[in-house]
Amino acid sequence: MPTELMQKRSPVDYILDRTFQRPREAIIHLNECIARSEGASRISAQIIQQAESNYSQQRLRSVADEWRREYPFLVEYCRLLERRAIPFRVSDLTMEDCEKFSYDMITEHPNDAATPLAKNFIPAEIRRADTRCWRSCSRLYTMSGSSA
Repeated sequence: MPTELMQKRSPVDYILDRTFQRPREAIIHLNECIARSEGASRISAQIIQQAESNYSQQRLRSVADEWRREYPFLVEYCRLLERRAIPFRVSDLTMEDCEKFSYDMITEHPNDAATPLAKNFIPAEIRRADTRCWRSCSRLYTMSGSSA
């Protein structure tokens, strides 16, 4: 979370915005801030940033648990969005990002419902290849320095 985003509004407005103004989520985030600020007289932007990271990880796990039956690999799907700018645009995702992600998903979860979609991001010559080569292709792709 860039500190500049916090400087444009109050910490309370920032937390409410980041939690989509959901009271329960805001309380969880604020409790994380309080826990991290133990011994400090104020909750600084740095503490809010640290708390947000932990809050976000907990929130992702909670959503993944809630949707586990329908989307058992939801956490893995979210890897594509890691370390993106806040906010980010879909156009910020490169074809290389999508190809690398697709290789990883196909090799790690070949029977997942998302696999047919992931295969659309793989170059045609590799898509036609035998499934046994997916792992090798993924390793080669990663070693080429194209990883996200």
